[in-house]
Amino acid sequence: MDLSKLPRLSETDKHTPASNTVANQGSPNTFPQEPEYTASVAARSGPESWLSAVLGIVFMMMGWTFAKFLFAKITNQPFHTGVEWQTGPNAGQEVAFFDLVGYTAHTQAAIFLFGLAMLLETVVFVLVHRNTAVARALVGLCLLLTGSLTIYNLILTGVLFQAGITPILSILVVAFGGYMAMTQWQVLKQMLRYSRA
Repeated sequence: MDLSKLPRLSETDKHTPASNTVANQGSPNTFPQEPEYTASVAARSGPESWLSAVLGIVFMMMGWTFAKFLFAKITNQPFHTGVEWQTGPNAGQEVAFFDLVGYTAHTQAAIFLFGLAMLLETVVFVLVHRNTAVARALVGLCLLLTGSLTIYNLILTGVLFQAGITPILSILVVAFGGYMAMTQWQVLKQMLRYSRA
């Protein structure tokens, strides 16, 4: 039997990968390309963005008194709390908004501003389609705002606990804010990584 006429397995195996390698090198889809959305941005601009928008509106409505106070201050109009001092040197006079008992003004401000931050985040993640310098700046702004308001609510939660008040809304804001800040940080890291690629 003449063994030289039998096909050699090593030669057939050698030709197959080489042809596949050449074919793959010529295909433009094999190279990693910058995605229009990172996975996190896509998630944040989908159903999660609707949830953020709805919760943001709910939080803003809960802190609407602060919005009215702010509008009165900006337009140089008087703001009435409808509460008067009962005792002390100011008895009979109206209590100022930030003098209301139970840190009412601080709670209203914290909740309203956090709701506003949630709406801003929703708008940013819906509108950001490309990894540009402006998009990265907007995500960074959202992260800064969310982080600051979460810390503010965390401090307020501690103050209210010391005053004997259970701040359920502030605790919720801290929980949502922590999640939002972590998500925004992940998105920003991915955007920065792709921008350097």
